[in-house]
Amino acid sequence: PDDVTQLWSIQIDNPFTQARSQSSRRRIINRQRQQNLPNAAQGNLIPMIQGDRLFVNSQQGISVYDRLSGRPLWQYQMDTDGPTHSNMLNSGTLDHQRSVCVTENRVLGIVGFMSQWRASWQLKKHQTHLVCLDMQNGNLLWETQPVQLDEGLDEVFFHGTPLADDRRVYVLMRRSQNSGFHTVYLAALDITDGRLLWKRHLASAAMGNHNRTYALGEMTLYQGQVYVTDNLGTVSAIDGLTGDMLWLVMLDRSFDSQDVEEKSLVAQHRRRTTAASRPAPIVTSSKVLVSPAWVNEPAQVIDRLTGNPLRQLDA
Repeated sequence: PDDVTQLWSIQIDNPFTQARSQSSRRRIINRQRQQNLPNAAQGNLIPMIQGDRLFVNSQQGISVYDRLSGRPLWQYQMDTDGPTHSNMLNSGTLDHQRSVCVTENRVLGIVGFMSQWRASWQLKKHQTHLVCLDMQNGNLLWETQPVQLDEGLDEVFFHGTPLADDRRVYVLMRRSQNSGFHTVYLAALDITDGRLLWKRHLASAAMGNHNRTYALGEMTLYQGQVYVTDNLGTVSAIDGLTGDMLWLVMLDRSFDSQDVEEKSLVAQHRRRTTAASRPAPIVTSSKVLVSPAWVNEPAQVIDRLTGNPLRQLDA
């Protein structure tokens, strides 16, 4: 619009994208570009404003700016040296929403990249870290990876935006196999040192092969309980103190294999479909609203205390 004036702008450089051009697997990268397939460097930047500060998770780091002037206040950047990251970028993408969680004196976020599938020559470990930073200066207070929390979480990656209360940090994790079998976990960590308090397996499902892109789960924290849509076909409520499952509801997955519009030229031989992408549940004092993933799918209204489905809302 003509009456809108830009106050300031920020350019965020992405070293992962730069590293991709140096990969020894250039033919694979070029083929991805020709087929118009996404890559793991893509993601959604979701700025978060608190007071006079603007927080941005650029996926490889977290930056803080003055909200009025755009002046940089501090920046945390993860190490991107070596071939690990450029190799990870050549794999299929995952649809994820990533921002930061801000408490009174801490900033929490997930940095690094993961992929939904990897070829046999690629490295076997995802590169996602949950970091806790000092609000005032961005100093690293602690960081962790899933396998550091529990040896059984090998090949698992963090995703999304963590949530926190006064004592605990809640984070979603997923294991995705080349076979198309996905498993979702929720974990609670001590906010002071990143120590694992509990972890909960939420759901497992076969979602197809690497010709598809997959949406990741999202969650809402309400009165000490965590409500999760895992995008594997369930919505659940978990007690934030103990990790006990309060209820779990299976959703209709008949809509989840709809075709994306046809691709042109060389990509036509590789039909790509996308799985359901439902946002975090909307929680009120008595109800949970699960938004639809597709235009012709109804929204679900669930009793917050019991998990009993109440009704459907047509779009």
